[in-house]
Amino acid sequence: MATREFYKLSDEHAGIKSGMVFKTVKIHHEVQGDLNEDVELTLDRIIHFPTRYLMVDAGGRSWTVPVHSVEMIKE
Repeated sequence: MATREFYKLSDEHAGIKSGMVFKTVKIHHEVQGDLNEDVELTLDRIIHFPTRYLMVDAGGRSWTVPVHSVEMIKE
C-alpha cells in the first residue's frame, strides 16, 4: 500500500469513496451555519489527520464533517 502525504486530500480511504451519499446522525455546527440530523450529503473529498469528510449538500454548500457525525446510506 502506498503512503499518502498527510496534508493532501483523498478521493478514497478505507473503502469510502468520493460520490458516496451519507446522512448526518447528529447536529453539526460550523461558522457558515448548522446542519440538522438526517440531512443527506455527498462526499467530495477526504481530509486527513484527523480524518474528516468534505461534503456537499443539495444546495451546493460545502461542509467539513467529522466521520462520527454521518453514516453512509448509498454507495
